[in-house]
Amino acid sequence: MCAPVQDPAAQMKPVASILPGERLHDDGGCWVVLSVPGRPLLTVGGQIDSFTSYPLARALDNVWRTAPASVAIDLSRVSFCGACGLRLLVQTSHTASRHAIPLTLHAPRPHLARLLDLVGLAGHVVDVPARDGGVGQQRAFGRRPAA
Repeated sequence: MCAPVQDPAAQMKPVASILPGERLHDDGGCWVVLSVPGRPLLTVGGQIDSFTSYPLARALDNVWRTAPASVAIDLSRVSFCGACGLRLLVQTSHTASRHAIPLTLHAPRPHLARLLDLVGLAGHVVDVPARDGGVGQQRAFGRRPAA
């Protein structure tokens, strides 16, 4: 089941009271840091799965309440993203579209970039790491050219 494990004791500060760079939540499996209030950049690290997606879900809930001009999520430090994490990112895309808020997903590792492409989020992805360690183009998923 993809419902994030909710910890009623875990309290997150409202986004307005968070200092840039302050770690919002860390449950040992997934951590989230907010970089820029108003035009938030959420830096996510660790594993995003059914047991650890709660910090990211809570952070996004707080961000949506601030009516941001745009939302960016840095995925470069995500080592694993399961079905629940993908579902959360798809829901995030739908929420952003519904409210006409631009969403970008930055620098996912190649395996995550491929999964994002498969679930239809390729249009939000920028700065995909190339296989040689450099940074590729937007939507650079290694597809073969059409014959």
